[in-house]
This record gives sequence, structure tokens and C-alpha cells, in this order.
Amino acid sequence: MIAYHDRMRPGPTETFGRGDVRGDVLIAVLEAVVAQQWLDAAGIAAVCGLDEKVVRTSLDHLVNLGVISPSDDEEPGWRLIHPRAALGGLLAEREKLASFHMDELADARLLVDRLSGVFGGTGLHLDSPGIVTLHRREQVMERLAELGRDVRDEVCSFVTTQPSVEAAAEGRGLDQGLLERGVTLRMICIEAFYRDAAVAHHLLDSVSMGVKIRTRPTLPTRLLVFDRRVAVIPLDSEVAAEGAVVVEHSSIVHLFHSLFELVWKDSQPLTAKVPPSPLDGPRPMELAILNMLALGHKDEAIARATGQSTRTVRRVVAGIAVTLDARSRFDLALRAAARGWIDSPFE
Repeated sequence: MIAYHDRMRPGPTETFGRGDVRGDVLIAVLEAVVAQQWLDAAGIAAVCGLDEKVVRTSLDHLVNLGVISPSDDEEPGWRLIHPRAALGGLLAEREKLASFHMDELADARLLVDRLSGVFGGTGLHLDSPGIVTLHRREQVMERLAELGRDVRDEVCSFVTTQPSVEAAAEGRGLDQGLLERGVTLRMICIEAFYRDAAVAHHLLDSVSMGVKIRTRPTLPTRLLVFDRRVAVIPLDSEVAAEGAVVVEHSSIVHLFHSLFELVWKDSQPLTAKVPPSPLDGPRPMELAILNMLALGHKDEAIARATGQSTRTVRRVVAGIAVTLDARSRFDLALRAAARGWIDSPFE
């Protein structure tokens, strides 16, 4: 499992694979740890064909570099920290403070690149400073748990996926813990969720706990913003378990938070009762589907934006078409515009 906690990092006088530990030995030991994280020094020595004392020295050196750390579990083992995350800041500092040691800097870069190569199959990718792509669900969950432990002031979220009963119950427990710590929770969810009795009950329970919830017909994407400091968005908006992008770049996080505030002002506070369907005209969800349909969006895109399944979108469109006696989707948009429900597609 990749860890994102800050670890002990080498001081300015420490070396990267020099002195009593060779770089090729460090690489061999790290490869053994990545392949079998539960191995102790003796096991790694057997796998690598090295002297156990050399292996112990190498492990200590990797710990000092911040690349690995002993497992927190009772069983022996190791936790991994990506070398670019562990050593990237140190390299930048050395470029400024010790530019005259260019040979040492070159060795350091070479070793970081070689260490990073070992992580090729871990599913972790560092795109640029402040942006990390997580491809595996367990990595996403670990990072979210860490952010939940560290948050102090506020969590803002767009919720575009209707939770299961089990997930909703687990989420309430986590929310309760954050609220007890004084963390403000603000959530915007798709309005259609509130028309499901089980989900409506969950949302009302959350409001009674102190969660601030608003609804709107559509949302652009799933989003979490922690303390206006870290934003998490899906790697693929169509596949919930595909992964996530963690953004800590301050300008980009500010942009996401500003988007949340704009949508928050344009959303409806959750009421004590499920809003009734209007007697004349489409419901807000139907209206959102009609507007996107008139703009030429495909069913799949409408489904993603409204938090519905493609089948539900098609059923809604078919139902409105029957009501308006429309012969085609284009005719449906014209008839809806004629009733004043949506803008004319020709405007």
C-alpha cells in the first residue's frame, strides 16, 4: 500500500546510495520489498542473495531516504512511499543550496529515477507538483481516510452517485465523527436522489445531525474539497471505481472551491418533505433532461450529468414524448419550447 504521510527525510549532509551502501544494492533491496512487503531482513537477504548485515544497512538507508517505513501493523513488513514524493522537495532544495555539487546532484537524480522505476506497477502516478493520479480503489480510499483524519474546518462535496443503504449508513457514521470535531459539512446532491424514499430518509437524517445539504437537477462531476486545501475528483466520471485525481495545487483547488460556491448559491436547501410533482409542466429533473436534449446531448451524457441511468433517461424522454404527442426527439424539443418549458433550439 502506498503511503502519503510525511516521513523522515535525509538531511543536507546525507547521501543517495554512496558510501557504505551502493545504489544497485538499494535497488535490489527495494525491489524485494515492493514484491513482498512482509519480508524481514533475513527473508530479503535470502531473496537477493546478499549478506543480512548489508540488507539491514540498506533498509535503514531506504527508511532514512523516506522511501519505506516499518509497517504499523503487528506483523512485520513495510509501507512504501513513492520516491518522487519522498525526495522531490529535497532535490529542489539541493539545486538551490548546493548547485556547485553537480556530480552529487546527478547521482541523486539517477537514483530517484531508478527507485521510481520500481514503482511502475503500483498504479500510482505523479503527474506534476500538486497533482497525483490514483488508479486503484484501495489507494483512493486510503487517501480519503487520511484527508478525513486531517481535515479541520470544512468538507464540501458534489454527490452524483446515489448511495446504497449500506454506504449511506457508513457515511453517516463518518459524518458524525467529523461534526463532533467541529468540521462543517456541505453537500450538494442530485435532486432525483431525494425522490427515492430510502435515500430521502438518509438525507434527512444527515440534516438532523448537522450536515448542510442542497439539491439541484444536475451536477458537473463528483467532487470533494477539504479545507480549501485539497480537491479530489474522479479519474473517469463514467466509472465510479476507476480511480481519482488528488489536487493540492492552490490555484486549482481555489477554482474547484469557487465552482462549489457558485453551484451552492444556485441550489435548493433540503426541505422536510419530498417536493411534490408539479401539476403543470415537467419536474425539475425532467426539465433538466429536456434542456440537455434540446442542446443535442446524447443519452449517456445526460445520464452522467443528472445522476440517472441511461435507461431512466430514455424512459423519461419517452414518457414526455407521449404526453406531448411528439413524433421525434426534435419534435419533442419544439413542443416543449412551444409550451415555454425550455428555450427554443433555434435561438
